[in-house]
Amino acid sequence: MSFCFLCEEKITAKNVSEEHIIPNGLHGRLKSSDLLCSECNSKLGEDIDAEFCEIFSCFTSPLNKKLASKDRGNNPSKAEGRVLLESGKELKVTFQENKIIPSKTCYEVINRDEVHIYFPKKSEGYKNHVKRILLEKNQINEGADIKCFAEIENPEQAGLFFSEGKPLFNSIFRKGLNKIAVDFAVHNEIDSNELPNALNKEEQKILSADNIFPFVPLGAFDFVIELSRFKIEYGYPSHTLILFTENFTDRQVLFCYIDLFSTFQYYVVLNDDYKGEEINNIYYQTLRKQTIPEIEIRGSSPKDLMIIANDLGVDHRNFGGKSYEEIYRRLENAQKQRKPNYTQGIASFLQSATQALFPIILLMKGNKTEQLGDHYQNIINVIPKLENEDFLSILQEFRRIDSEEISTFYKQNYIEYKEDKSFEFYSYPDKIKELESDDFSMFQQYGFLKFTQLSIFANSNSE
Repeated sequence: MSFCFLCEEKITAKNVSEEHIIPNGLHGRLKSSDLLCSECNSKLGEDIDAEFCEIFSCFTSPLNKKLASKDRGNNPSKAEGRVLLESGKELKVTFQENKIIPSKTCYEVINRDEVHIYFPKKSEGYKNHVKRILLEKNQINEGADIKCFAEIENPEQAGLFFSEGKPLFNSIFRKGLNKIAVDFAVHNEIDSNELPNALNKEEQKILSADNIFPFVPLGAFDFVIELSRFKIEYGYPSHTLILFTENFTDRQVLFCYIDLFSTFQYYVVLNDDYKGEEINNIYYQTLRKQTIPEIEIRGSSPKDLMIIANDLGVDHRNFGGKSYEEIYRRLENAQKQRKPNYTQGIASFLQSATQALFPIILLMKGNKTEQLGDHYQNIINVIPKLENEDFLSILQEFRRIDSEEISTFYKQNYIEYKEDKSFEFYSYPDKIKELESDDFSMFQQYGFLKFTQLSIFANSNSE
């Protein structure tokens, strides 16, 4: 039996509603029918989700072709931005259906023999008008080439609006993060009454409170991972949710770490005096569209058919007495039903990241990175200089990934070696709160770096 966490009405067949824990508009796949009744789901969708997803449209719009389809509806969103033209002029643009379209008509003189005109909709009359004006001002030659553009050809020229022009941005953003955190906590069977920092049960509303603070990598391992993530993460970008408790000297705190698009990383404090049991749960989802490779089934040898059956999850022991045609049909049906897996788990990401980084770290320590190929050199180029203690910390983190349950430490604590070769564990939330009041510039610089990486990926031509 389930009850709506907002209004506490019993959820029945009449009012059941499927809730996306990370909004469907952000391509979230984790969902539950045990969180909200249909009325409250609709209310929060209109009051919070719609505006929260809208502020991410500057990424979801140019990323549309690269991201896996949403669970329902896949209309590409529009997003506003700007392009800096060669002349230094700024041109407002709209991102729509993976195109960058001028929002208004604009022209620039490149030199006396070349003029560029940008149109939302091409107009020969305007083209002739511009030419006439520029000739009268003696800014161009009679035979100047007037080039017309209804679309920006180089997407890397474009800058995206995220918070700009949104006066209620902070409130919308905080409510959106708090809603995700509450959804995930209740999904993991946390009593909604135990979430006072994010949910006002009496007024039945998600809060926009001062209970959210940004993540910044402090441990050497996380520093290297995050700076190279857009190059080493299979399926980049991704979403991650981590619900965990942390015991301080005088109390237990319930946190939800939220990472959207491998870029927007925050801690949400759900309860800073939590009385429930310890919890460590992770949800991880890749976002980049996957294609299922076609397997050549017909004509394969008996041995290959066994391997294919294993890959497709078909028990080959049932093949006895079956004709090849029957076996082919069964394997072909299994292949048709095969779907991409976007939720392989955080362990898969960290283990593959470790494999990619391990040779780099060893050779960086020995100053022998010239032995590595171009792929590794591209990763090395984004990793800053590391001290000897950093290498030791990273190698110790590699061991943790191989030997411990990742949900108990990832983004919760980190290892730091000391000059005397001893090492200590530090709490991420605790250390970040200390640093936040001392030097906020490091958070701004890190946020800008992650934002830029995602922008470059969004506007690149790679699929």
